Amino acid sequence: MIFTFGFVFLTSGTSWSQCQICGVQEYERKLCGVVIESISEREYDEYGTYKKWKKENRNLDCNHSYQPVDSSTLTIIKKS
Repeated sequence: MIFTFGFVFLTSGTSWSQCQICGVQEYERKLCGVVIESISEREYDEYGTYKKWKKENRNLDCNHSYQPVDSSTLTIIKKS
């Protein structure tokens, strides 16, 4: 049982990506290497970056170009 919990813990995780155009983020939660959509988030706009981008670009929709980042925006801001 301890081995099972250890295996699940070691093979689960979160990966963050950020759009290089508008700055919006997404994160994927994985369990045993499989993305679990129900606990993942798309277009995570905690600080209003997408709303600001849309206002500056006449309410156009962004064709997101996600690139992996090391951590969420909140973690980066807390380190500053």
